[in-house]
Order: sequence, then structure tokens, then C-alpha cells
Amino acid sequence: MERITLQEAEHNLGKYIMAVEKGETVIILKQNKPVACLTPYAVTRQLSSQQIAARERTLARMKQGFSLGGICPIRDRLHER
Repeated sequence: MERITLQEAEHNLGKYIMAVEKGETVIILKQNKPVACLTPYAVTRQLSSQQIAARERTLARMKQGFSLGGICPIRDRLHER
């Protein structure tokens, strides 16, 4: 992982793009603080049919809500001392 200044990135962007194409990561600094990261582009993978089904089941369960088995707290009681 290489760390470079913003000015260096502006002047040598092509060089750093080639490094990223080879799999390297480049951190761009502004006043010695990281502000950007150049990383190789990764193609996102598609979910399998099983993963899609699991996601749908989870979303449906979330819409139903989860019972905590208790009573609904009253705001004033929460702040009693």
C-alpha cells in the first residue's frame, strides 16, 4: 500500500493508475491525512437462488417485527428516578 500526497497524485495519476491495475492500493493524503483510496475495481458477484430466497425470508420476517415479550414502555416511566 503506497501513500502519496494529493499534489503527487495530480502530477503522476497515470503512474498510480497503472499500479492499481496491477493490484496495488494507493492512499492519497491531503495535509498528511488520508482523503482517498485508489483500489482495483472489483466486479460484484450475483447472488445465488438460495441466497436470494434467504434474503427474501429475512426481509419478510423483518417486516413482521419481533416480539420482545414485554409491555410497551411509557416514556414518563423510563425517565422516573
